[in-house]
Amino acid sequence: MTFLEMLFGINLDGGNGFFELVLLLIPLTGILLLRVRQLRRRRA
Repeated sequence: MTFLEMLFGINLDGGNGFFELVLLLIPLTGILLLRVRQLRRRRA
């Protein structure tokens, strides 16, 4: 997952792809939390 490094030519995390993984996981976690909140609200 080095798409940002290839696109911008910068290497923020030493080339191991961790930064890109974090950028991917933050929005996915937010979507998951919103969905869980929505499901809990529906049951109550």
